[in-house]
Amino acid sequence: MAQTNTEMMRKLYEAFAKGDVPTVLGALSPEVDWRESMAAGHPTGGHFNNPGAVLEGVFMNIASRFDEFSVTPTEFVEQGDKVVVIGQHHFKGKGNSKSFYAPFAHVVTIQDGKITRFLTFEDSAMMIEAVS
Repeated sequence: MAQTNTEMMRKLYEAFAKGDVPTVLGALSPEVDWRESMAAGHPTGGHFNNPGAVLEGVFMNIASRFDEFSVTPTEFVEQGDKVVVIGQHHFKGKGNSKSFYAPFAHVVTIQDGKITRFLTFEDSAMMIEAVS
């Protein structure tokens, strides 16, 4: 039986939690449309159009700017080719003594087993404060 989009996303969040970034990047379409917050000062902010850009602009920035960073999904809602993932971030910026917890929503579009679009909605102010 074929894997559902929700099952795919659950496995990808588990891979990310284990630090298995290659598995996550391997699930992205070569022309993925990945969008993070565009708020000034956001540590992973931007629009990324391929897996290499996501690696550099998102995952490498997380590794270099945070001492702690986790993404805990709590709910998956699948409708057609979209999965909405709701959960909580936990993060602590390098040199910042405070830990932050913030809710997120990710809207993911999957076509032919690959993520073609990833939109993230989160509390940008907390992310910025964590790395300031």
